[in-house]
Amino acid sequence: MVLNCTGGTISDYSYFCGIDLAKNHFSLHAVDQNGKVLLHKSVTRSKLLTTIANMPLMRIGVEACGGAHYWARTLNKLGHNTRIMAVKYVVPYRTKGNNDLNDAVAICEAVQRPSTRFVSIKSPEQQAILSVHRIREHWVRERTALMNRMRALLSEFGLIIPVGRSSLMKHAPLMLEDAEN
Repeated sequence: MVLNCTGGTISDYSYFCGIDLAKNHFSLHAVDQNGKVLLHKSVTRSKLLTTIANMPLMRIGVEACGGAHYWARTLNKLGHNTRIMAVKYVVPYRTKGNNDLNDAVAICEAVQRPSTRFVSIKSPEQQAILSVHRIREHWVRERTALMNRMRALLSEFGLIIPVGRSSLMKHAPLMLEDAEN
């Protein structure tokens, strides 16, 4: 059977794999369409690609986390169909204690379900644009928090500044320069 590795339905796949991504050791659980276990082990980061390259083409599931988009793109280059899913779609399939191998089993189970929703795999360019937006959002939050701290500190001395960036920029220098304050 030739596998459609650009998408396709669940019935297009004969093999499924769940990978619990981590920093140095990745847990893998692979099964065939009948549920027979083909692989159930942990591998180091350096051996993951070799291990997956020696497996038949399959649908691979990973949880959305740091590095998930990189690994999905890399595994897809090997011909597999990698899907990223939110943790909430994996949790119902965790049946035993929470460890990496059990997580890989749950991910493998979730990737086989037609009701599971997947995150689209982002290109490096898309990730770069999103990173710029996230950095800007973080900077705006930090700036707002700093302005609120400044406003609160000044209010401790009876110096009240109306809410808003422009108001703070206008009134704070005048209040701080006033020797009477």
